[in-house]
Amino acid sequence: MRTVVGLVLLFVVAVVAALTLGDNDGLASFYWAGWRLDLSLNFFLLLAIGTGFAVVSLGQAINALVGLPERAREWRALRLERAAQAALRDALTEYFGGRYSRAHKAAQRAMAIRDDVHALENDHQFQMLATLLAAGSLHRLQSRGPRDELLKRALRLGRKGGSSPVDDGVRLLAAEWALDDRDGPLAEQLLGELNPGVARRTQALRLKLQAARLARRPLDALHTARLLSNHQAFSKVAAQGLLRSLAFEALDAAHDADQLRRTWLQLDSADQRDPFVAARAA
Repeated sequence: MRTVVGLVLLFVVAVVAALTLGDNDGLASFYWAGWRLDLSLNFFLLLAIGTGFAVVSLGQAINALVGLPERAREWRALRLERAAQAALRDALTEYFGGRYSRAHKAAQRAMAIRDDVHALENDHQFQMLATLLAAGSLHRLQSRGPRDELLKRALRLGRKGGSSPVDDGVRLLAAEWALDDRDGPLAEQLLGELNPGVARRTQALRLKLQAARLARRPLDALHTARLLSNHQAFSKVAAQGLLRSLAFEALDAAHDADQLRRTWLQLDSADQRDPFVAARAA
């Protein structure tokens, strides 16, 4: 079908050219220093069109040659950027696959390539993700020293780059790792730096609950567990058991009747109506 259409168009062009250029009565004359050059008008028009096409083609060729080094630099930068993105994807794949040593190497490779790519110098999210993957891999490998260095670097980058979801993720991960290291004060400090909206998220509340239990503050843990229960973070049975056990811990921490009374008044009304909690207080 395309061949037929092409032949028809070719015939149409031939007919139009024959009708247009059939009359060759015009004449174009050029005079220069006593010389005279006569050309038919049709030939002159074809020559002018061909000359214009040649000039345009020559200009485009010169522009292409002049811009060749810039395009070569852009091509090299694009190739490095793709290599950095591929290294970051490899780090994610290895991390979720449990091969943390390979994940750390891939993340380090992504950060090294990123330093050579101008387009990624201001990519805050890429840098933070690569740093977090490297730090997370080291955390799984129990290499706390290098992990803490990368974590401090990520926190500095977060403070420079402003508030963003990945910066909130840095603090949440840092708090989680601090709890894994049994460092409750550091975890609470990191959780205290979160924005109010982020601090009300389920993951932040879970970490806050762990920090309160680690610090042996059952009343704070009970309040946080109540918030998690309202967010449906636990099943109904698990939430009831957790709240009851935390209420028991709070009551058992009282050393006299006055302290027990103050603790009882600080309990939620739902906990006070629990017969097991009331029996424990009695």
